[in-house]
Amino acid sequence: MTSADPTAAYLYPEGCDHEWFASDSVGHVAVFTTAGIGPMPAQVLLALSVTAAIGSFVRDLSARGRAEMVCSLPRPDDYIHFARRGVFSYDWQDVHRKAGQVDCYELMSRPGNPIHTNDFPEQFQSLLFGSAMPEVRFADSTTISAVGLVRP
Repeated sequence: MTSADPTAAYLYPEGCDHEWFASDSVGHVAVFTTAGIGPMPAQVLLALSVTAAIGSFVRDLSARGRAEMVCSLPRPDDYIHFARRGVFSYDWQDVHRKAGQVDCYELMSRPGNPIHTNDFPEQFQSLLFGSAMPEVRFADSTTISAVGLVRP
């Protein structure tokens, strides 16, 4: 599925700051916020209700460690909340740029104690593995390329 695919425009929650989740090469989990326009994996677009359930699951987790903000934001609360629960947090910051867009998700916060895909309920496993980024290690990645992701 690509942005030329008419189904992608129908499925994409354009205008909504949607969260989606993926795992990396070592099984750590990250949340990506779209700012209403950031691209997402096709698998995520086909399972938005599961993605929302993963978000609820993570929000309800107990804090498992510290959070490190890697940038300064006026309201970092959500990014800190995710990182304290072990999830790396990326955001589509290009939405705020008129020029110099980087076409990447950018790291906002990192956890001191990352959560692993094995710590998630079985019903979330297929989506986390389906949106896996085997060439990426979140602990070492300040940006995640949007190449291959579906755009609105």
